[in-house]
Amino acid sequence: MKKQMDQADGLRRLFRTAPPEVMAVLPCGAVTTRWVALQAQARARAGRQVLALDERQACGNLADCLGVSPRFDLLQAVTGQIGEAQCVQDVMPGLQLAQVGQLVRELGAERVTNQRTVNLLQSLQAGCDEWLLLAQPGEMEGLSPLVLAAPRLTLVVDAHPQSVTAAWASLARLVREAPEMSFVLCHAGEHDARARATLDRFCQLAAQRLGRRVEQAGSLGEALLLRHGMGELTTRYFLQRILQTCRPPAVKPFEARFPGTPAHVRMSLP
Repeated sequence: MKKQMDQADGLRRLFRTAPPEVMAVLPCGAVTTRWVALQAQARARAGRQVLALDERQACGNLADCLGVSPRFDLLQAVTGQIGEAQCVQDVMPGLQLAQVGQLVRELGAERVTNQRTVNLLQSLQAGCDEWLLLAQPGEMEGLSPLVLAAPRLTLVVDAHPQSVTAAWASLARLVREAPEMSFVLCHAGEHDARARATLDRFCQLAAQRLGRRVEQAGSLGEALLLRHGMGELTTRYFLQRILQTCRPPAVKPFEARFPGTPAHVRMSLP
């Protein structure tokens, strides 16, 4: 049976030609990463080919929740130390995992690294239906170029108030730094009246205070099905955006750095 599953999985990968869809996922709470792991497994069991890219390196990351221990980060493949196959771990039929925590810290510094990263990610598209990018919370570290390049992001909250607060802080920052991004909100706990009220209030405040529409979904599968007003959702858009979000800040002209400097002084500088 396992051999038949492996053969069917290989055939699906071989004949898939459309680029995979991309969705960043930001777990905001103690149990939310485990919920994301279960959702990723459910997508694979439903016949989808899923690649999870995890920025988190701390204990309790997606690898821990899936019960695997990746040895390498994609950065080591980008720099040519090892092959890309050694960085991508098979979790179960239809689900693969790659760590990118070290990679995202190097993006933006050198154009060569940025382009090699895009080239590597392009090679990982083959046979995939969906990419899930597990994001590091923005208030802990700077939002990565990968997250900022994603066409949409799903915030996952639980029943604790701190979870909703963390999600709100990240949303407010993303609205400023990624104005083209679309947003979805999921709850990792029981979908009771209290949870629905929390989600409704969150979306209402997002519209009133941030001017952004936040959709609600009961699962990652539902979040991936949302299309209204979300534009291009595939890796084609994502890979193009990475090089833009990786660009170092533009050097300010002399006048902006030293306002009020007389022209004859500027001209006399070596």
